[in-house]
Amino acid sequence: MKVAIVENTGKDFFLSRIRLSKFLIKKGSSVTVIVPDDGFDKKIRELGLKVLVVGKNIRGKNILDHMEFALDFYKILRDNDFDIVHCFRMQPNIIGGTIGGLLGLNVFNHVTGLGTLFSKKTLKYKLQQNLIKFCYKFNNTVFKTKCIFQNSDDVLDLGIKKNYKIIKGSAVNEDIFYPNKLVKDKFLNKLKSENSKIVLFVSRLVKSKGLDLLFHAVKELNDKLQYKIKLVVVGWVDHKNTDSHTFQEIDFYSKHDFVEFLGERNDISNLISISDICALPTSYREGTPRFLLEAMASGKPIVTSEMPGCKHLISNKNLNGVLASPLNKRGLTESLEKILNLDLLKAGSNSRLLYLNEFSEKIVYNKIYNYYKKI
Repeated sequence: MKVAIVENTGKDFFLSRIRLSKFLIKKGSSVTVIVPDDGFDKKIRELGLKVLVVGKNIRGKNILDHMEFALDFYKILRDNDFDIVHCFRMQPNIIGGTIGGLLGLNVFNHVTGLGTLFSKKTLKYKLQQNLIKFCYKFNNTVFKTKCIFQNSDDVLDLGIKKNYKIIKGSAVNEDIFYPNKLVKDKFLNKLKSENSKIVLFVSRLVKSKGLDLLFHAVKELNDKLQYKIKLVVVGWVDHKNTDSHTFQEIDFYSKHDFVEFLGERNDISNLISISDICALPTSYREGTPRFLLEAMASGKPIVTSEMPGCKHLISNKNLNGVLASPLNKRGLTESLEKILNLDLLKAGSNSRLLYLNEFSEKIVYNKIYNYYKKI
């Protein structure tokens, strides 16, 4: 089986799709990676994967970049005999679904969340939402494009009624995310040894991810409780996103002694290992947040919001974490206090068990592969 995997950026592929590609190769498939030229194609090739570069970064609104991407993508699909074209994220889904459909190929659109666009209700956003829905439904109906969703809410909101499958999450690297990992880092071990509970937040630093709410919740609880909570923030400013935090805001948070701002890091598994709770109080339309899956695989309790893509990560009886209402400062404070009163080790074990039973690589990748074979 010849499979093409298409991503928004080479970086996204490098961080999120390598394990899936290697799984497919072990199953006997050949895999070709199709990504824009953002400098990560060399790193992907060094892992032994074939890479075809297409156009430029298409996350922005520049119509010329989208046209260049579409033309390059058309030539690649025309000149290669792919059995499956698996697109991830909105722009590749819409462009790939149309071009692949015109060429009569089996295209899979993997919906990894609907983002800020589907979180707002102004007329401007409603118009954009309707356009996106039309594109997905057109490709799904006319070209028989198959859809893979990470949660059932996105199915309803896009109005897809056939040719789809729900496969929860994207799985994580289980070779590095596992419970009781030994961390050999003096700084992190010193952070862990302080007389405090560590709440870890990892995300792009956009406002809809809930950092401001989490900051105020931790601040209030630190004023109230006898022990201290250390908020460890790992993140990066997304300059191209209008929802991004400013450097002045990040500097304000960092000046508080209960906040440890670490910037962008590549040792997330170690940071999760030294944490007590992992929190992402997002109001963003997630698919299934990778950070929370990494936390669950590592045996950590989680706090997140009642949003599509997040709420199915908490068991019905709150055995592995606590849900909070989105954009609700008081609710988040109460949820954080509630989880601090749980047996955190037991809650973490429940997180790990839920991950293994519903979100692990073995489950997710086999479901994707079997969906390919069914088609």
